[in-house]
Amino acid sequence: MHWTACSELACIARTSIASNGRGAASYAQQFYERHKPMLGSPKMSKEENDVGTERAGGCMCGAVRYKANFSNSFATCYCKMCQRWSSGSYMGATAKNFQITKGEDALVVFKSSDWAVRAFCGTCGSNLYYHSESFGSQSVAMGTLDDSAGLNVSMQYFIDQKPEGFSLAESTKEMTSEDIAKAFGS
Repeated sequence: MHWTACSELACIARTSIASNGRGAASYAQQFYERHKPMLGSPKMSKEENDVGTERAGGCMCGAVRYKANFSNSFATCYCKMCQRWSSGSYMGATAKNFQITKGEDALVVFKSSDWAVRAFCGTCGSNLYYHSESFGSQSVAMGTLDDSAGLNVSMQYFIDQKPEGFSLAESTKEMTSEDIAKAFGS
């Protein structure tokens, strides 16, 4: 889940975020625990809680590969941080049981805010995922999936920050900055 505040990216580790609770994931968890009363807890839909279908993917050069389980939907985010990170809207699919299968040493993880990290390939620069412990799983960049067949867009976050002249043909749920602040703020 993306939150309203944006900050400059700061490198915290050249490490992977695995389910082992080390590295950046541990930092995000500590932050979330300290600020839980203020942040609240994201409400996940039944679809988002579904373990889903195993899919694989990786970066453009092949240095980093992963596998994870995905439900049949994905979301797009228009917050300014995601626009800067992806040069447009960020489209991400929620991953459960996310594992790096190749190239942990090529994975670079940045602390993009007090509550989240973003990862990319240190060789080719491909954006791979966004991770917030409060969200509980990675949001994997759609373009990195080997096969995205059957995935449909279901949500648009920060719709009020969407660039002019851009829109999706699909009708989805939408949340504005204000909606997100109310749902996940204090």
